[in-house]
Amino acid sequence: MACQCAVGAREPLLRVTRGRPFGAAAGYKDALPVALSVYKKGQGGAARGSAGVVMVLLAGWASRQMWYTTADWSRPAQIIATALVASLFGALPLYLILCHPHVSELLIETQQEMRKVAWSSRAEVLGSTFVVLVTVVMLSMFIFVTDGILLWLAGVFGIY
Repeated sequence: MACQCAVGAREPLLRVTRGRPFGAAAGYKDALPVALSVYKKGQGGAARGSAGVVMVLLAGWASRQMWYTTADWSRPAQIIATALVASLFGALPLYLILCHPHVSELLIETQQEMRKVAWSSRAEVLGSTFVVLVTVVMLSMFIFVTDGILLWLAGVFGIY
């Protein structure tokens, strides 16, 4: 009895049979188990890459934090704890980004939707930025003057 497992693929990536070799030993090109194969390879590269960079940075930060948090532990225990944190925060997110269908599908769809966005022109962005900066300056001046008047009134009435 053969079990053919493949998620979203036409050809099975892994064939498990009783008493016969499977995967690379049987001559199949893609010998990775379905759980470790890249879901929809070639799609969502920019979104997956960006998410991967963020996850690697998070894993580095978590490893650094673990290293300094366990500074009073023995050196082997400190190394093991840090390696566990690095593998947890490094391997699991990378697995999710590359192989998990739901997460991969989200990243692929996100990249496709970002291509449809109508981005503002440089002139519109500069104009909007100028309006925001002027509004912030005016509001800051108003709050500064109002605060000064209220402090002066509080001093006149002996409240402050």
